Amino acid sequence: KEGICTLDLSAEFVDNNPGGTAFEAGLINSIVNSLTELSHVKKVQFLIDGKKREVYTHMTFSEPFERNESFIRKSDSTSEAIEEKLRELGENTLKALRDRDMEWLSSIVHPDKKLRFSPYTYVNPDKSLAFTADEIKTLMKSDKVYTWGEYDGSGEPIQFTFKEYMNVFVYDQDFLNAEEVGYNQFIGQGNTLNNIFEAYPDGKMIEYHFPGFDPQYMGMDWESLKLVFEEKDGSWYLVCIVH
Repeated sequence: KEGICTLDLSAEFVDNNPGGTAFEAGLINSIVNSLTELSHVKKVQFLIDGKKREVYTHMTFSEPFERNESFIRKSDSTSEAIEEKLRELGENTLKALRDRDMEWLSSIVHPDKKLRFSPYTYVNPDKSLAFTADEIKTLMKSDKVYTWGEYDGSGEPIQFTFKEYMNVFVYDQDFLNAEEVGYNQFIGQGNTLNNIFEAYPDGKMIEYHFPGFDPQYMGMDWESLKLVFEEKDGSWYLVCIVH
């Protein structure tokens, strides 16, 4: 009547309530949201044995309830939801890289594909290095020198310990405060071939970009860090860090 659906329930609806404000709110809102799916229902007035009740057990119960979509679980598989999730995961990853928190970083390493480190935007699986989650936990303490690839231009081998590589080819700028952040789109463009999406066709990428630091170089000293994630069994994992 006039957009209000009156729902008359027996006393058991109150007496059998197991208690708790969270349960109560979920119960009431799920009923209201279900009934307001009908186009002609705008509000729901509850009655108990034909009478209005002042309080359910915690909630005010005497007035009509409106639809509350904050209680409706949104799909976490939409493109918007995935982007929001990965932007948050990316920010937490940057914090771990900045703080050299290898324990946390190891928790998001892809269990099958490991975590690859590429010094440039051309991801070369034959020359770049990839490590398992267990290896990531201990590498900061290792003195072993690895060959990470070749310097762009000279072709000389890039040789560092893991700790040194982190300082030069991973978190060498304050990427948490990057001037530009891109999702699945490339911002920094150089002469190096960019094959990230060929190397990871199922991947999603976040790029953290500084357009330049010294005005005399007119943007030629730009720098980016790219994080590539892939999904496995409903969870997202880090598969590649590209400098």
